[in-house]
Amino acid sequence: MLLAYVDESSRTSVTNGEKIYAMGALVVNESQTRAIENGFDNICSIALEEIEKILTRAHLGRDLALVLADEHHTAPDSRTRFKSLRQHAASGQTSIPLNHLMDTIYFGPSNHSRILQAVDVATFFKLKYNHSTESHPAAKKSMIKIKQNINKVCCFDYIWP
Repeated sequence: MLLAYVDESSRTSVTNGEKIYAMGALVVNESQTRAIENGFDNICSIALEEIEKILTRAHLGRDLALVLADEHHTAPDSRTRFKSLRQHAASGQTSIPLNHLMDTIYFGPSNHSRILQAVDVATFFKLKYNHSTESHPAAKKSMIKIKQNINKVCCFDYIWP
């Protein structure tokens, strides 16, 4: 059996102000789906463990960190994965316990949060820098400067695979 995952998005064109609607699809078989799900679990586990290490180095004592994310249609799955990873951490199945993370991931609309928008922008530029090559010298110079600025405020990043 093949599975088709569809994602849709709409934006306003910066050049002429028109609405742009896009749809993407990923068609995979069942074993590819399992590999993707395992990959997401690994990414989530790595990210949460790195967050925990950062919080531990910050000497928070018994303080807890609230995990916030951009509202997305996968929020329920993300909450389930987060809960599962916390349970695995409590039973010693992850490399470190997740002692500084609160009980769940809280999702909010990024259009009402400058911080979530900043994370979106940083992620966009990190991916762009790592996965595309600018041909124009001025664009190349700008991308290097943007990456340097993002790196100044970034504690951890991970691109999979």
